[in-house]
Amino acid sequence: MNTPAPSAAVDRADASRLRLIGFFIGLLLLAAAVVTLARNSAPLTAAAQSLSAAPPELLAAAALLPIISLLLTSVSLWLLMGRFGRVAYAEMLALVGAAWLLNYLPFWPGMIGRLAYHRTVNKIPITSSATALIWANVLNAVAAMIVGSAALLASAAVEGDDWRLALAVAVPAPLIALASVYARRRSDLPDPHLWRLLATLAVRTVEVQVWAARYAVCFALVGSPIAWGAAVALAAATQLATLIPLGGNALGWREWVTAFVAPILPVGLSLTTSVGLHTGLTAELVNRAFEIVLAIPIGLAAAAWVAARLRHSKATTPQSIVTRP
Repeated sequence: MNTPAPSAAVDRADASRLRLIGFFIGLLLLAAAVVTLARNSAPLTAAAQSLSAAPPELLAAAALLPIISLLLTSVSLWLLMGRFGRVAYAEMLALVGAAWLLNYLPFWPGMIGRLAYHRTVNKIPITSSATALIWANVLNAVAAMIVGSAALLASAAVEGDDWRLALAVAVPAPLIALASVYARRRSDLPDPHLWRLLATLAVRTVEVQVWAARYAVCFALVGSPIAWGAAVALAAATQLATLIPLGGNALGWREWVTAFVAPILPVGLSLTTSVGLHTGLTAELVNRAFEIVLAIPIGLAAAAWVAARLRHSKATTPQSIVTRP
């Protein structure tokens, strides 16, 4: 029997404490958001009236866009994990779907469960899965900075709802995708998997724009529509906030990032000066509500599929027999 080194045990204990602390900080931030809105009921009442009269197409978009985010996140991780082993896209989609729900719990059980699944079913070491996860976070940050910078630079010449700004934001994804295709066809590159990083970055830049669409929809739902440039800026800011390793799904953090960033956006991006802290909080809570309502059935179904797949894998994997002299 191998006994873990004391330092490793201490590191794991420290990480668990950090995740537990982060979970409670997220809950406190979320509670603070709700209390802040409750103390000033006028914006909340106006948002409720706007939601009750919202066009069906806006409500449908608010429900569909988080699912598109889920699909794109799955593509990103599927591309990165392909460097280390064979993982079917359906597997990755189920794993990400289950993690979407489970990561709302303390200790990030969705992330830890996914790493354990890859080790048990796909025979991919945890260190390799962790490497892919680190790359996913790094590329998400790079994508957010690329898209956010494109919006800010374009806003110096055009307004936030101009088609040229939307084009400037959209252009990086196909260019990076073309670079990925070129890298895959080259056989003399030091890293034959460089194309995977580029392809993932292209997917991530698209995903940031999907998040921007989510913000555009949610602000419209609460009666405070914003321009596309502002939606992109908020998406970039909140995607960077999700990298704070103190809680699953950036619970609580995302709400306050939106609340503080929305009011300080340049008028050239937002085309409005009426986006206040309360409006940002309300829009993000609506975004979170749609997300949770979708994550519950999708996460439960995905977790059931993953559990069945794990049972099947254990049942069909021969047990090694170790004989002692």
